Amino acid sequence: MWRLALDMGTNSLGWVAFELDSSGNVQQLKDAGVRIFTDGREPSSYSRVGDSLAVERRLARGARRNRDRRLNRKRQLVRRLVELGLMPENREERKALETLNPYELRAAAVERALSPHELGRTLFHIGQRRGFLSNRKSNGDDEETGTIKPKITALREALKGQTLGQWLKSQLDDGKSVRFRGEEGDFYADRAMYLHEFDTIRKMQEPHHSLSAS
Repeated sequence: MWRLALDMGTNSLGWVAFELDSSGNVQQLKDAGVRIFTDGREPSSYSRVGDSLAVERRLARGARRNRDRRLNRKRQLVRRLVELGLMPENREERKALETLNPYELRAAAVERALSPHELGRTLFHIGQRRGFLSNRKSNGDDEETGTIKPKITALREALKGQTLGQWLKSQLDDGKSVRFRGEEGDFYADRAMYLHEFDTIRKMQEPHHSLSAS
């Protein structure tokens, strides 16, 4: 019989094997050794613990997961719009709707009745962006919220009662960018702006279209 004893460190494993007699008492040392493993972190610097070597893999995995979720949301939205008759069943016909200017349609959707496919194009375009929504359980002082929040406030003031789509259309008419670029831009939209625009469009279009399954 024999017994194994282990000593586990952060990046090492020491081991020793003892030979036992029939009563379980140690008779002699059979063998011993240690295995050293490479550190799972970058070298420390300035008294700071190095980052895990898995950080890059985790970030890449997170980006892939977000991309897959976004594509899945789009597929589900298209399927739902087809069910409601707001988009053609034929893929080529749906592709042809991309020639319609979505910003003009979003602005018009709160002012007049749209055709079914115009409304479908409008809702699909809104569904491509969901706006900023912090998922951090904090008091709002974290770096992410601290960077984005002033841009959201600035955009809310710039809207002046317009929907987000109406404001984007006016930006486009003035030759300005209509893309929100995070830290690089002056404005950033939050989830509430998209929800407000959808509710406003639904109120205007509901007498003309069914936005729920029968």
